[in-house]
Amino acid sequence: MSENHGPRLLMYYPHFRMGKDVGGVQSWQQSKYLARLGYKILVVAPAVDALTMKRMTRSKFKLFENMAVEGVDVCRVWCTSLDREVFLNRLFYIFSQSITASLRGLLSPKPDVVMAASEPITTAVLACVQARLRGAKYILEMRDLILEGGMGIGYIKPGIMSRLADYLYRRLYLAADIIVVVSPGIKDHLVGMGIPEDKIKVITHAFEPEIFNERNYKVDVRKKYGWEEKFIVVYAGVMGHVTDIMTILKAAEALRDREEYQFVLIGGGQKRQGYIDYCEEKGLDNCSFLGWMPRQDLPDFYRAADVCVNLFPDRDGINWIIGHKTFDYLGSGTPYIFGGRPDSSSVKIVAESGGGINIPPGDEKALAQALLKLQSDDELREEMGKRGRKYILENYTREKIIDTFDKELKKLLAR
Repeated sequence: MSENHGPRLLMYYPHFRMGKDVGGVQSWQQSKYLARLGYKILVVAPAVDALTMKRMTRSKFKLFENMAVEGVDVCRVWCTSLDREVFLNRLFYIFSQSITASLRGLLSPKPDVVMAASEPITTAVLACVQARLRGAKYILEMRDLILEGGMGIGYIKPGIMSRLADYLYRRLYLAADIIVVVSPGIKDHLVGMGIPEDKIKVITHAFEPEIFNERNYKVDVRKKYGWEEKFIVVYAGVMGHVTDIMTILKAAEALRDREEYQFVLIGGGQKRQGYIDYCEEKGLDNCSFLGWMPRQDLPDFYRAADVCVNLFPDRDGINWIIGHKTFDYLGSGTPYIFGGRPDSSSVKIVAESGGGINIPPGDEKALAQALLKLQSDDELREEMGKRGRKYILENYTREKIIDTFDKELKKLLAR
């Protein structure tokens, strides 16, 4: 158990992953740095990871599995297994984790602050109720707009369930003492809905300089995969509904006669196999699909890359997201091509940093042209890489972001 004696934070996260795990590590990094500042942290997260659908606990049947990680008390709670393609299975997964997580929270010492991610909404609602019953402050953390984004890409259909979710979210916005959002775009959206601006705090994802330290590079990716003479284009992440992988593949198709290009796509997701099938059908030998990798291994690929890419589809609700890829790509010192609407939060960061090129969404010709431009100019790539890394280190390191969060927490606790 943690020996910290500061304010108690009960934090309900949709996942808890560390560097050796696959996927984003926002929950781990956020709680770890807050613990270093003296907060007494209890993290409650589901036993089955929503990204990989793998069980993260030793036992399949234990209700609570506790551990301590770098000053943070973590409890993974029992939930059903997950198959995202089966609707009833998803419902059981959501409700089971929400019930056991809420029970674990109720069994914990009285918290000063209860914080819950906006997804799943059932956990966020139960956390809000618990905070009010126990006299704690309530923080709603929004890493994306799950309802608006899901409807924008057609993953969530209009109907009774979406209307209920909209009603519940609006109630949560009003009930929260503060709402933590990861981008100015999400804040603007909430303000447009009538939520008081002073209630909404922008606490973005952050860059971890220690992960991208030269000492942590382990593998010569170019040598390992035989890409010594290649111009490497890397995408790493989920291949699902939110990211526009098809535009990357069409750009690869347009550049197929340029033998120096190698497109490397790392990760998994609902659409990954369909993309592999597309490449096989088109005979795209310049595309390599690698599976999920621990986050701590990704810097090797970013260092080897000549360019990193991330493209969003032209859909409502998506352009406000700033994923950790934007900070990792720029912070690694690799030129970054981002595709999205002009009002996208990531477009603004790329433009301000000078570390990359913005292109319109769904435009494979613009992507191919941007790649050709960067491939033909070594000095431009080097300068972009330096500018991007400098900008991120000056504005978006974990220490700077957590310092902002710490100040907001102190203000909240002082009320």
